[in-house]
Amino acid sequence: MNISDVVIKKCIVISHDEFISNMFEPPNKRIMDRFTKKVLYVAYRLFDGDLSNIDTYHTGVVLSTQTGPIRSIKKIAHIICDKDYRGINPSLFPNVMLSTALAHLTMYLDIHGPSCVFYDTNKDAPHALEYCIVQTKLGNCEGMIDIHVDENGTSMGRYILRKE
Repeated sequence: MNISDVVIKKCIVISHDEFISNMFEPPNKRIMDRFTKKVLYVAYRLFDGDLSNIDTYHTGVVLSTQTGPIRSIKKIAHIICDKDYRGINPSLFPNVMLSTALAHLTMYLDIHGPSCVFYDTNKDAPHALEYCIVQTKLGNCEGMIDIHVDENGTSMGRYILRKE
């Protein structure tokens, strides 16, 4: 696919330290793992907290990662080792699948276009970008929101629009 088919309207890079120092709390106050909170924080920063300019019915979203919610998975694994499954309280430990983070992201942004998750090959998320280009070029949406998050590393957000 050709990057010249789209316009990257905005791109941000967020350090892990910035995420930690802001202690972002999602608006719906649901219990979430750190990975999911970081996904929502990147989306929040990408649009400077103003989601009103997104055409939610003609915009899609892709979430990519190299690591997934590894810290959260390790935390749950340690509890299982120490206390067996009786130590897991579903109301205290959120689901740590990538689809859960994607669901929270689409609800937060109120997105109704195409959406998917990727384990990508590097922090530049080339496969996620290709997915965005394909979706816009095929006319499935006017734009895509591309969020790449590694739980303990740098994160990136891109707002990609079809070239006029």
